[in-house]
Amino acid sequence: MGGVNNEVGVYRAMERGPHHRVWERVEYEPAPDGRQVPRPRRYVELATGMHYLDRGQWKESQELIEAYPGGAVARHGQHKVIFAYNLATAGAIDMELPDGNRLRSHVLGLSYFDTASGKNVLIAGVKDCTGVI
Repeated sequence: MGGVNNEVGVYRAMERGPHHRVWERVEYEPAPDGRQVPRPRRYVELATGMHYLDRGQWKESQELIEAYPGGAVARHGQHKVIFAYNLATAGAIDMELPDGNRLRSHVLGLSYFDTASGKNVLIAGVKDCTGVI
């Protein structure tokens, strides 16, 4: 990534970061003396979590969960998540943050909270089950 885009009229990604990508193309304009002068045109595309760092290179994030022995894993984004085969187990969700810190949690159930009354109700608890992708 980086360098000079020598392709006329074709946008190329010239730079990437965690939340941006810089696109550039070259157009030629006539100078007063009649020569064609290259003029780079660029814009910055912004999106939260657009890329993730993989071995020192920014790669395109993907909304992808893949099966692996023992569960499933989402590893093509800034937050890496491992899901246990059975979500009813303690520590079934293991998430690595972009700064390297890890959060482990598990699902207790699905509940509803009424902000007006301050009351909540458990709609469904988690049962032992096999995950499906």
